[in-house]
Formats: sequence, structure tokens, C-alpha cells
Amino acid sequence: MNTKAIDLHQDISVNLLNFGKSFLTKNRVQTMKLPDGNELLNQCDVLRFKEGGLKIVVGAICPLIITRKGIEIPKNYWKEFLKHREIYNSLLDQHNFELITRGSDLKKVLETNKKGVILSVEGMYGFGETLR
Repeated sequence: MNTKAIDLHQDISVNLLNFGKSFLTKNRVQTMKLPDGNELLNQCDVLRFKEGGLKIVVGAICPLIITRKGIEIPKNYWKEFLKHREIYNSLLDQHNFELITRGSDLKKVLETNKKGVILSVEGMYGFGETLR
């Protein structure tokens, strides 16, 4: 398959931390019902990326703690952030993913067999900051 699809948002670290599944095996779709009525969907694994012809994913870092009681802002936001960042480090180290931070990284991904990850951050209010 020569498709070069881009997924603009995947909660990879949140899903892997909360569902505890392997990123290398095709996980069955799972949901966790949250108190507000929303569902957290386990949606990501390497095999689905390949089946969908995915070349690049924007991987969200959302360092919140999700429990059956709801979503909590961690006491140590930075520590939780780093835990999520480690999930992406393992993708880069073990699963033929390349971190895209500049144009040359994007070109490398498009010209090779690698998959690309662009990181985004959600939930910055955990730092007590807002954008004005």
C-alpha cells in the first residue's frame, strides 16, 4: 500500500496507560465509561496503523489521570507528563517511528519506511496556566 495518510489526533499514551495493552498486537476495541457519560476508546496499535496506510500521526500527550471515577489533574503534573512522554520514546526506540520536529524529519519519514509522530500537548491547565 502506497497511501500516505495522516491522523491528526491519537491519544496513544492515554490509551496505552489506561488500557495497558501492547502497541504491537491488534487490540480489540475497548471502551471505558466515564462518569460524565463519555467513553474512552482504545483505538491505537501498530497493526491498525499499517492496515490504514497511516504514515504520520499527531500523538497527543494528555497528562491527566483517568479512573472509573473520572478525570483527575495529577498532583505532580510534570511527573505525569514525563510518564506519557516515555510512551512515545518507546515508540521511537522500538517500533520504527520517527519524531517529527522539523521539515527535514518530515521529508525523511515520507521517503523511508518509517512512520512519523508529531507530538501535541493537551491539558496544560494542569500547570495552572492559561493562554490569554
